[in-house]
Amino acid sequence: MKYLVLTSLLIGLSAHALKISKRQYNILKQALELPVNRRSQFFKKRPHYFAYLKHIFQIPESSPTMKWQALMSMTRMNPQQTKPLIDQALNSSDWFLKNAGLIALEIIQPESAVRKAAQFLNHPALMLRTASVELIRRRRATQYKDVLWTQLGDPQNFQNGKSLWVRYTIVQTLSEFSEPKDQDLFFALLEDKDPRINSIALRTLQRLQPLQKNNHKRSPMLARERNQKTTL
Repeated sequence: MKYLVLTSLLIGLSAHALKISKRQYNILKQALELPVNRRSQFFKKRPHYFAYLKHIFQIPESSPTMKWQALMSMTRMNPQQTKPLIDQALNSSDWFLKNAGLIALEIIQPESAVRKAAQFLNHPALMLRTASVELIRRRRATQYKDVLWTQLGDPQNFQNGKSLWVRYTIVQTLSEFSEPKDQDLFFALLEDKDPRINSIALRTLQRLQPLQKNNHKRSPMLARERNQKTTL
């Protein structure tokens, strides 16, 4: 069969058939598997592939990975035309597509992406919560520092009483955003049950303020660390 006929539903338009040769479809599929830089170069030279990418993003037969790659490629090809599709991804019930939409939004509207990431901090999907924290960290969105401290103690970020990975990501972010006035908060983290969090808290306190006698009294861990450095 010379043509592979695929049904495409365009936003705000009626359904229609999009014809793409089998050869073109295979080329498109292979292109989406290329590393990001090579993929961007490929589609930059072929702007007419935008319609095909849009089709792949919208049909249910496409795998989540293909939809992700198609959305990212369209975002770099034509941000304005892709924005409605980004919104579609962000409103999807699929956390994976929400994540794709969040990353795509960061490319074209970083400030909007930060606000959306803050909304996703309470999302049930662990991977989406983690990706949201990482975006806030990349964008140095320190205005959400208090929100992150709250999320650190959120029950959904624990499993069977143990930290989920997102807590480690949150503390790393808080450490980068830290100020001298945050020392009491990090002292409290020295008592956290997660040793990885204890380590970050310790390093943060050492950076925020030189060790003093008062610090030793408040934290035996800090005192031990100082003694070890003294004997080396």
